[in-house]
Amino acid sequence: MKRIEQLDNWYQSHISAIRNSNVDMESASKYATETQMFLLTKKISNQLSPTKQQVDDKYSKNDILTLELEVNSQLKSITIISRREIGMLKIKRNDEILVVPDRFKPLKDFVAIPVNVTYIKELNNKTPFYTKVIFTSNKQLFVTDDWNNIFYIMDSSYDIVASHKFPGPRGDDKMYYLSIITLEGKEKSYHDFKGKGNNQTYVALNASKTRLYISVWADCSLHCFGLDGMKHFRFTHQSLEGPQGVSVDRDDNVYVVGSRSHNIFQICSDGFLIHVIVNGIEKTPMGLCFNQDGDTFALTHVTDTALSFYRLDYKDK
Repeated sequence: MKRIEQLDNWYQSHISAIRNSNVDMESASKYATETQMFLLTKKISNQLSPTKQQVDDKYSKNDILTLELEVNSQLKSITIISRREIGMLKIKRNDEILVVPDRFKPLKDFVAIPVNVTYIKELNNKTPFYTKVIFTSNKQLFVTDDWNNIFYIMDSSYDIVASHKFPGPRGDDKMYYLSIITLEGKEKSYHDFKGKGNNQTYVALNASKTRLYISVWADCSLHCFGLDGMKHFRFTHQSLEGPQGVSVDRDDNVYVVGSRSHNIFQICSDGFLIHVIVNGIEKTPMGLCFNQDGDTFALTHVTDTALSFYRLDYKDK
């Protein structure tokens, strides 16, 4: 698309030059003498001759894109894997340059490697309860402190650049529920869940914005819904205790934090366990979110100012 936009801008500039020449010619044909008309024609011809040659050259060397689907030779089933594992769509140019690199290795074959721990510089002396973390498109971070009703905006160096205090009632009689609302404010679907309490409930949307994932502390489960309200699956596991933060990587694999079990589960988009990608986390984990590239995630911890960062990398490393 970028290449096409560049070509379009290049052609538009030459079209403008030709149109300007036409305007000059039309004006000259009405008011100029024959000699003036002859000289102007010669001048415009000399100006447009290189343009014609450039356009001809550009057209003859125009990119030809070839699309090729390379099917995974190891494919055994398509019921419990992400779309990327079925194969790779390659786009080649006529000059043999590969436009889309072959990132065939799926993220389910990766492990999470801790790469950094940073500490939020407190703006108050009260015990923090950092629950949710969100990456923005410009690599900033939004972090919420639910006990003190504050959210912080952090820059790419993880320094606080702004904060905002918001009102928020806290109680022990809240029902867990999920409501999908249209942009017009009408409720499209509603689901309630077993149990009550003030424990955090997390929601995540996949990259294609077709599925919604919600963790439920009360019955140690992860639920998946379509945006039409259809329920796709409910995931539970004996080693998943106190599910909290939920996030989705670039391959639509789902990650859910076990706050009480001190681990992070990696689940495929159809609700089957891939593996426990992090185990034995020392600081009680809470909120989790992937960056824009979908290969690094941030993790908050209960009553701790630490933010941990993990990168997905090959298992053999």
